[in-house]
Amino acid sequence: MTSNRCEPPDWQKTDPEQQELSALLEHLKQDISLLGCISLGKDGVLRSLTADRDVVDAIGLKPSLCAALLKRIPPGIMNKADYESADGTKVSKEAWFHPEKSLLPPPLDDETKARSLKAMEDDPESSQLKRDKLKKTWEDVQ
Repeated sequence: MTSNRCEPPDWQKTDPEQQELSALLEHLKQDISLLGCISLGKDGVLRSLTADRDVVDAIGLKPSLCAALLKRIPPGIMNKADYESADGTKVSKEAWFHPEKSLLPPPLDDETKARSLKAMEDDPESSQLKRDKLKKTWEDVQ
């Protein structure tokens, strides 16, 4: 039986920091519309965001977990030097959920939202499976 999911590399499965990060990501609530994203702010806070960049869920990462997350991101996408002093554990929970806008990626534009919604309409079964999985995560966290 083949799987459509990409298997993580061995280092991601065996490294204790990667295992801790995976557990955090698994329990991070996400936008049920499927238009949101996960973003690491330069303050070291990992946020789940809506398309309009409202915060759905957040967790302050210690520096070693910021580094673990950055290790998963392909080179050239983020300037890793911007995160060297990031420590989300020192950020107030108020700031986790109400960050400065400069810490967030720009909201999705209307054209991108429309394309994404069209793709979901073209494959409603897959979209529903993803929504069901997100709903289960929300239920498990509560």
